[in-house]
Amino acid sequence: MPNSSINPIPWQGKPEWQEVVLFFDAIERVHGHALGPVRILGNKISSLYDSLSDPIEQLCETCCPGCKDVCCERATIWYDFKDILYLYFGPDKFPHSQIKKIPGQSRPHCANLTKTGCILPRKERPFVCTWYFCPDQTQATQYQAQSIPEIINKIKKLRNQMEDIFCSVTASEL
Repeated sequence: MPNSSINPIPWQGKPEWQEVVLFFDAIERVHGHALGPVRILGNKISSLYDSLSDPIEQLCETCCPGCKDVCCERATIWYDFKDILYLYFGPDKFPHSQIKKIPGQSRPHCANLTKTGCILPRKERPFVCTWYFCPDQTQATQYQAQSIPEIINKIKKLRNQMEDIFCSVTASEL
């Protein structure tokens, strides 16, 4: 009997990813005029990611070098619908493919992980790569003047608003 396991990462294959792109291209052709608010929210999210990039990189430089449980190795991450929505309508930097795990020396890891960290700019990563903090990182953020978690919560709210607006605009002709 063939292996019937389902790939936990959606849109993993090239044909599936191309369907995602075709879907968003079609939505933009049909509803582009009404999607201005979605683009505005995408740009706000992009700006918030920009403001987080350096503080989170500093946090990682402090907490991550000696980590024995690297989240990029342990976790299975991917672009979810809100990530794709943001990337398509926000920074205008749509990925060529879904996030993949590749074999590593000790265990599979995110294909974007290198010896010096992630090759993707923060605003092009799945949201989980920004909002997840290990206990050491969580403790370190408690002593910062501007709260990283507060900015992450703003991004989360804007992502939800972006999805709500997108769905209401695209469902209007059903």
